[in-house]
Amino acid sequence: MERILTRTRYLVIIPILGLALASCFFFVFGGIGLIQLLIEVLLAGLGLARGSEVIERSLVIFEVVKYVHTFLVGTVLYITAMGLYQLFVHEIEFPNWLKIDNTEELETNLIGVSVVVLAVHFMGSVFVGERRICINMVPV
Repeated sequence: MERILTRTRYLVIIPILGLALASCFFFVFGGIGLIQLLIEVLLAGLGLARGSEVIERSLVIFEVVKYVHTFLVGTVLYITAMGLYQLFVHEIEFPNWLKIDNTEELETNLIGVSVVVLAVHFMGSVFVGERRICINMVPV
């Protein structure tokens, strides 16, 4: 019975793979979108954009902040995946700030990154002047 219970820890590989894959999608698609945005801004700045598009500075800043938000969410997913792997499967040689020895350290890392994600989201809303505040995913 003990051997069965100790081997069930490998079931956590399923969410680890899901989190790592989701993290990759956030990084790849966020990177592609950011590069496309920068190319559009460059072309508009040089006057080579289709039509006579005028790009507002605050909207460009907001778009860049949205991509920073995307990368931070990807980072949260990555840290969670690596933390779960270190806790349940095998220890990985990481820098000390990313070493996870217990669930409390994982929670501390996640809280820190989550606060930054929320701050970036708030900053992006301030740039655009969005007046709606969402609490519990319900627009007010």
